[in-house]
Amino acid sequence: MTKQQLNQLATTCFHEKWSNRTQLKIIRVARTIADLAGTETISDKAIEEAVMWKKEATRTQQPNST
Repeated sequence: MTKQQLNQLATTCFHEKWSNRTQLKIIRVARTIADLAGTETISDKAIEEAVMWKKEATRTQQPNST
């Protein structure tokens, strides 16, 4: 990952109040996405997709307020 990608991810995690452990999990998911795409480096798109999956997981784990 580039320094810019790491900084952007850190900023996103800060705003979402995600831990460093979550940040590492997002990097692992992004690496998997990049592997499946057949690329050697983690693209911005792979990071965005990993963040999207984390947001979706967070959303589905929250109790309904009905």
